[in-house]
Amino acid sequence: LIARQSRVKAMAKALKTAGSCLFAALYLVTVTHALDNGWGHRPGMGWEGDYNVLGPPRGNISYLSDIARFFVADVIPQRFDTRGYPVSRNVSLASLGYFYVNPSSSWDAMKRSPSGQLVPDPAKYPNGILPLSKLIHSLGLKFGLYGDRGTLDCDKRPGQLGHETEDAAYLASIGVDWFKTDSCYDSGDHATAFKHYGTMRDAFNKTGRAVWLALCGWKPWYAPPDPSIGYAGGLTLANSFRTGPDTVGGWPAVLTNVANAAPLGRFVGPTSEGGAWTDGSLQLTPGWGCFSTIKSAHLDDSRVKETTENPGTIKANTEVPTNGRRHRRNAGGLGNHSNHPHHHDDDDLGVQMGTGSTWGVGSKSRGGNGKCMSPARHRSQFTLWSVLAMNLVMTGNLWALWEQQPFAIETWSNAEVVAVNQDTTWNRSTGLYAQRLDVSAAKATGAGFDLRADTHTHTQHQQAHVSECGGEPEAQVWTFGSPAGGYLQNPGGKQCAAISDCRTEVIYDACETDPSVHTCAGRGNYAHFEWEVDAVNTRILSRLRADTCLTVDEHTLGVSAAPCLAGGPPNQRFVYINASRQIQVPVNGQTLCLTFSGSPPPPGPGNATAVYGRPVDQGRSWAVALLNNGEKPTNVTCNAACLAKTGLLNAAVTVRDLWLHKTVLRSSNLTSLSYPVAPNGSTALLKVSRT
Repeated sequence: LIARQSRVKAMAKALKTAGSCLFAALYLVTVTHALDNGWGHRPGMGWEGDYNVLGPPRGNISYLSDIARFFVADVIPQRFDTRGYPVSRNVSLASLGYFYVNPSSSWDAMKRSPSGQLVPDPAKYPNGILPLSKLIHSLGLKFGLYGDRGTLDCDKRPGQLGHETEDAAYLASIGVDWFKTDSCYDSGDHATAFKHYGTMRDAFNKTGRAVWLALCGWKPWYAPPDPSIGYAGGLTLANSFRTGPDTVGGWPAVLTNVANAAPLGRFVGPTSEGGAWTDGSLQLTPGWGCFSTIKSAHLDDSRVKETTENPGTIKANTEVPTNGRRHRRNAGGLGNHSNHPHHHDDDDLGVQMGTGSTWGVGSKSRGGNGKCMSPARHRSQFTLWSVLAMNLVMTGNLWALWEQQPFAIETWSNAEVVAVNQDTTWNRSTGLYAQRLDVSAAKATGAGFDLRADTHTHTQHQQAHVSECGGEPEAQVWTFGSPAGGYLQNPGGKQCAAISDCRTEVIYDACETDPSVHTCAGRGNYAHFEWEVDAVNTRILSRLRADTCLTVDEHTLGVSAAPCLAGGPPNQRFVYINASRQIQVPVNGQTLCLTFSGSPPPPGPGNATAVYGRPVDQGRSWAVALLNNGEKPTNVTCNAACLAKTGLLNAAVTVRDLWLHKTVLRSSNLTSLSYPVAPNGSTALLKVSRT
């Protein structure tokens, strides 16, 4: 152990001397016993192959080699450095701190070798996976792979449970630097999860190779200590831990990860021997989840100019260069439908991209799509991940994105925003950590965070669905009669199955019981939330209408409430299993389970705003993110109570917009900070610095 620690410290010293972005020369920490593998002084930065936009499914060795080469290609124009000084040069992703290249799941065969070893998929890696590892390392990058703490991973390939020692030895032998370990096919019990992940941590430590352990447990309870079961907290377990759902769910999943990560700053951060951070899943590309795929989202910052007659008010030119074309739009201030790509309202302005398609992100009544990752939401995700100090992990075919959708690469390569994410100013005992600033401490833990649709307007909620039983154990637990008679609730997500707008689609919704509220079934009437188990006919009936049964679409696996058919066809044979509390149904020869989705409903009407912040520059400055998730432009405000958390109340400051790369305010006595932000998920990122 002593030899391992000496080697890790020597490696850290060498990297620090070389100016690596992985380690800080100076940072604020509190003394704690951390996972001492030398990794995690800063959030991890890299790429993962799961959501392969514009690339082959799951990739292959040729594709992954090209991805690695993009990391070191000096092809990205840079106009401002990490401190905001103007420069004119081309840089690479690696020069900005992106190091980890992670093929992710499906890299290995469906079964182990006869001797019980993991085997790379011979179709993808005919010569094994070691040549890919060597290539990535030869470029000065780090190599990552994927596994699971359970018996199988989420793609039903071998998991590590019971094989931790031999798997860690094999992974170390092929040069793995980052290991993402998922949480499928294992117990959702806290103590079990901590134990199994801890076994893998210890197995890696015994190999003598420093490996970034990236837990993917989907829950925020990995971060804080739990003395009742002897758990010392996430800092002792791993270098990062997923605290929310996969972002594959689009904008709602982004908001869930933000809500879950915001209260956890006091449990993460750098330590003397490494560190640990929250992980909000992968960065999505513009167009993800939208009505149509957009080929290009290249918007040039040069058209935005600060007015001299009113500093801080931004005006824009009326022409937007897009894939060699120019489209006219109305100009205006930031709070009034600005053309600027970091603050514009994609839905209202009808932003035209290379295909001539239009982003639709507003309410469903206006033809919008709540999941859609418009350019503004795409940039907001990167902003919020940076301010909340989460891992920055890109996805997609980077070469194709650079050629067809450069807006994504431009977003991920903003050196000033990356510097916010990588800043190690952090002190868990004094409040110098990432947090939500515009609510009280009690509300910041989750009770006050509601950037979702009106819970009585169900038209935008996610449809209930079934999936393979056992893969997501906590999401497949259902209780009857809680919080009221006939309700069907997932206790982990604290949401209930309901019939949307009293029609047919079954959705996951907040479990309403307020008798004063007027619902689609009438004032105080919640029949659309109420169900009955018909054990004799193996079906589940709705109390909203007679002879209405839970029904699964055998093609989409979506669940609806449809007329009960004579004879009870298989897609209506829902049965409640008391022992496991699962709701099972036969579909195409398989037994599937009703599975709760962790994402909240898509954003809906209203003027929902939030302010998040984190210290930078050793506490002299704060990065402040102002999110407007409503449907109208508005000034988002960090008031006196908000500023007091930063220590900048009544201070003399300058305020710089890190997306506009401009100073937008100078104040000799800052008492409130209000900034115009466009709607539908737009975010402004300000750096507030003492002068």
